[in-house]
Amino acid sequence: MLNKSFAYFAFLYCMFMLLDVLSFNNISSTFKFLFMFSIFLYSQKNTQNNFIKAALGLTLISDFFLIFTKYHKTGILFFSGAIIMYIAAFSKNKNLIKYSVFAAFIFALPFIKYPLYLVSIFYGVLFYINLLLVYKNYFLIYPCLPFAFTLFAFCDIFVALYNLTSNEMFYYFIWLFYAPSQYIILRFSTKWSPERV
Repeated sequence: MLNKSFAYFAFLYCMFMLLDVLSFNNISSTFKFLFMFSIFLYSQKNTQNNFIKAALGLTLISDFFLIFTKYHKTGILFFSGAIIMYIAAFSKNKNLIKYSVFAAFIFALPFIKYPLYLVSIFYGVLFYINLLLVYKNYFLIYPCLPFAFTLFAFCDIFVALYNLTSNEMFYYFIWLFYAPSQYIILRFSTKWSPERV
C-alpha cells in the first residue's frame, strides 16, 4: 500500500515539476491541486488525529485560493487556520492552543481590511510557533516531522522571495519543497502515536 501510494504521489510531483519547467502553468496547477486533494483524501481515510485532518482540509482550501484565484489574503487566512490546527495537534500546552485560536479569531474578523503584508506576518508568526513546537517535542522521537516543517519553511521563504523579486527561478522552488513537506506530514500522521510523546 505504501509503495503504491508513494508511486502515485511521486508521479504527480514529477508531472507538475516538469510542467512548471516547460511553462505549462495551467496544467501544472491542475496536477498540484490533484496532489493536495489526494493528500486530503488519504488523510481522511488513514489519519486518526482530527486536528491533522482539519489542518490538511484547510490547507486544501488555501491551495485552491492561492493556485486558482487572486484572493491571496483568503488563502493565507485558511493557511493560518491550518497552522493553528497543527499547533493544537502538536502542543502539550492547552493554554497555547486557546490563545492561538483566540488570536486567530480576533484577527480573522476584519481580515479583509488588513494589507496582505500584515496577514502574511500573522501567518508567519503562527508558522514559526508551530515549527518551534515540533522541534521541541518531536525532534528526538519523530525527526521526520521537524524535517517536514523545515521543508515547509523553505517553501514559504521562496514564496516571499518570489513575491518580492518576481524572479521565476524562485517560483520553481516553492512546490519543490512544499509538496514533499505535505507528503511527509501525511505519512507521519498515519503512523503517529501521541502516547509516545
